[in-house]
Amino acid sequence: MTQPHRHRSEAVWAEARDDYLKGMTAEQVCRRHDLGLSALRRRARLHGWRRHDQPDPQPQDDDLAIYRDLDLADLTEMMHLRLAQAISQGRATEAARWMRLIGRIDDIAVPSGPGPQPEPPRIEASLPDAADTPTLATRALEEPGLHSLHPKNSDTPLNRRQRRRQLAKLRRSSA
Repeated sequence: MTQPHRHRSEAVWAEARDDYLKGMTAEQVCRRHDLGLSALRRRARLHGWRRHDQPDPQPQDDDLAIYRDLDLADLTEMMHLRLAQAISQGRATEAARWMRLIGRIDDIAVPSGPGPQPEPPRIEASLPDAADTPTLATRALEEPGLHSLHPKNSDTPLNRRQRRRQLAKLRRSSA
């Protein structure tokens, strides 16, 4: 569903311009001032709001020592909070990224505690054996009265409609 057309005063646009030029991202400015992203970008382009005119920030060395006291539980909690924030703000792509990251962390996380750890369930064990499950093509060759969907020795090959009907008939008979 599309958003309704919004009219904002020049004072709101002036505040948005100041925030944008101070370094806030366009998405943050739009959330803060309830503006449309395309409208902000269009106005920035038309009025020449150029962020690259600002002086570049001084390069800094990343001090990774601040993360030494974090453990996996703290990181997982932070990721869940970021996921909740992305969902509540309607950022589906970001939420999907957090969900994938949480899933990967859960896959590599080793539960701690005394005693033997349970082995994770194997997917292969729950799948049926491929040799026991005949495919539609092999069933078509085995059943009397049915020929292959793409017969090799037939003078008149099946057209698309005929192949679809035959495939549907095979599916109904297997159900």
